[in-house]
Amino acid sequence: MKRQIWCITGIAFGLILLICAVLVPAHFRGIDFKVIERAGIGTPSLVQSGVDLVKLEEIGAARMVRRAARLLKIEGHDELGVYVARAARLHVLPPRNADSLPSPISDILSLTNARPVIESLAGGEVRHRVIAALKTSSRPAVQEILKNLALTNTTQFPPVNSSAGQPLETAIALAGLLVQTESISSSFRDKLESLSKHANGGGNVSLLETVYLDLFSLGKRLDWSQLTELMRRIDTTTTLQSLAGSARASGDRFPLLYAAAILLDRPQPLVAFVETFPESGLDDLAKALSLGRGSLMELMRHQKRIYSPSWREKMIGYDPFGAFFYLMLTPCRNTPGASLIFRCLLFLGGASLLAFGVGSLAFTAPGEDPASPDRSRLAQTISLALSLFLVLFASWEPFIVSQASQKVEFPIRVRLPMVRPAAVSKLQTSIQPVMTTATLTSLIVFFVLQALIYIWCLAKISEIRRQTVEPRLKLRLLDNEEHLFDAGLYLGFVGTIISLILVSMGIVKPSIMAAYSSTSFGIIFVSILKIFHLRPLRRQLIMESEVQP
Repeated sequence: MKRQIWCITGIAFGLILLICAVLVPAHFRGIDFKVIERAGIGTPSLVQSGVDLVKLEEIGAARMVRRAARLLKIEGHDELGVYVARAARLHVLPPRNADSLPSPISDILSLTNARPVIESLAGGEVRHRVIAALKTSSRPAVQEILKNLALTNTTQFPPVNSSAGQPLETAIALAGLLVQTESISSSFRDKLESLSKHANGGGNVSLLETVYLDLFSLGKRLDWSQLTELMRRIDTTTTLQSLAGSARASGDRFPLLYAAAILLDRPQPLVAFVETFPESGLDDLAKALSLGRGSLMELMRHQKRIYSPSWREKMIGYDPFGAFFYLMLTPCRNTPGASLIFRCLLFLGGASLLAFGVGSLAFTAPGEDPASPDRSRLAQTISLALSLFLVLFASWEPFIVSQASQKVEFPIRVRLPMVRPAAVSKLQTSIQPVMTTATLTSLIVFFVLQALIYIWCLAKISEIRRQTVEPRLKLRLLDNEEHLFDAGLYLGFVGTIISLILVSMGIVKPSIMAAYSSTSFGIIFVSILKIFHLRPLRRQLIMESEVQP
């Protein structure tokens, strides 16, 4: 009866702690949706941010923010569109330093022009007049950029003097306009001038061409005002390259990316987030934008995926689950590190109590006090508690084995100069890393479980060795524990079978290493246990039993 009381008590309190651990909204590889939602309370919404941009006379950015609000179906986006259109008619502002350009060009590049800037510069007459006006500029950076018109060693663009040189000429004209009108940051202007000077001196032009390609890509999607309002927030060519690449990949959802870059004022965190999570980044970005500017800032601060389980919404609808969850919401936002440690301690405490409850039945002999100190039983309980902790924590931690959660870098780059670029690109995309996140996680889990079973078996061997009984009886006790000593093999076979079933059902990607690592670790640990621990003890007991009368 006493054993049953200890068992029920340990299991009950363990389950309570585990439920509390599950409800703590703090995660290693994700940020809880409720934390993001709480951060957006009291901050400007996307529509209000568009209104604020209009007040700052950034009409182009406000127009793009309105498109993002319409994509997210945020209430008030129609009113924002009317407000932006009215402001565009009332506040007709010329480009910066427009007096240095011919008046027809100033009309094309005015803030009220809704055409992409590349389309505005595509006409040969317009482009040539822009270049002619820039040649009269007194800015050294503009003159250095215009010298790129004579480059012939280009690789990504055809030279300007060729029949297909219109794209490069357009990109050079656009870069010159941005510098002339002071529409880019000083650091970016200095870098562009340095790259242009290096290329004009006969150096490598690949980095400069990449900048022109990125400007061309953004200019195809943005009008003059939208492009300049974005470029003033970009400090490095690396940020421009990443942002342009994300823009090409985003397709129709590019307004979301643009709105986030404008609201953040510094798009570097946005670029890092989208590059880290190329598959789910835009979805999480849309969720944060729909909640307000504070939610977007919180997401960029953590640089993690948003975790929003549907089962928890039903669970926190009832007290005391809801009361505990919302109580933990504020500390999880203010002190995420301490909250995560607290969650791990709850998992560890719950697993320990469950192990104690189960151990009071499994590891305690009839009539023995479960609470009495025993080193071997303590070692068995600790190994069981650690096993439960690892399994439970890995089961409830989001994105712990997700292969699509983060971009995996492959350190090897293939360079085949005699092969066509298309073939090289196809070859590079076909090479995939062998050690994925899911494979590495499964290897660690299988290794830890086998190590814990190994410790459990060592504790049992030590317990039998310390007993004050005859050697023949110790041999019989060792024979009785034979199935325990083979538990590593059993667990290894089960892990391999489960892995192969998950692969066949398409739940995880195929990985032979992950599937057979379970059996391999089981064979290794059981072999070490029986050869180096069990065999010497049996030999000693056999010799002692033979010399006894």
